[in-house]
Amino acid sequence: LVGSEMCIRDSYQHHTFSCCLYCRKINKQPYTGGLTMIVTLTNHSLTAQIDSIGAQLISLKDTAADTEYIWQRDPAHWKSCSPLLFPTVGNCRDGKYTLNGQTYTIPKHGFCRNADFAVSVLSKQEASFTLTDSPETRACYPFAFQLKLTYTLAEDGIQIHYTVTNPGTETMYYQLGAHPGFN
Repeated sequence: LVGSEMCIRDSYQHHTFSCCLYCRKINKQPYTGGLTMIVTLTNHSLTAQIDSIGAQLISLKDTAADTEYIWQRDPAHWKSCSPLLFPTVGNCRDGKYTLNGQTYTIPKHGFCRNADFAVSVLSKQEASFTLTDSPETRACYPFAFQLKLTYTLAEDGIQIHYTVTNPGTETMYYQLGAHPGFN
């Protein structure tokens, strides 16, 4: 296995996920969601962990100094670490918006923070997470889309590249935001 793969269930109680993921790697099949997964990236000075739920960076640690840079989910204050905001940033009035005469209900900051992203690329220092529209997303956001985040560990930090693709022919309206919490 390249990096560390973990499955996460039942309020963040960890257990290993090596068998199914290992079989997928041998057969060159990408992880396509269905089970949540923590991906660990490492280089000579940093370790990063990304949760497939929300493609959320949950840890960025300087290994030499043993310093954690990302907020570590304290439900008494804030239960997230660094949620991705898509396709809206903030609230819509009463949680609703109207497009082409149809009214849609959408959660604050969109639906990505609770979505299970597919891990489409995995190596020791880089991982990509992809979310594609589904019947569930279309119920609150009526567009075909693909959202891809690629996390890459650099010499002295982490780079996050966001790609939003509109496979349709109509104009796709969206907002994209990052909401990292730091220690």
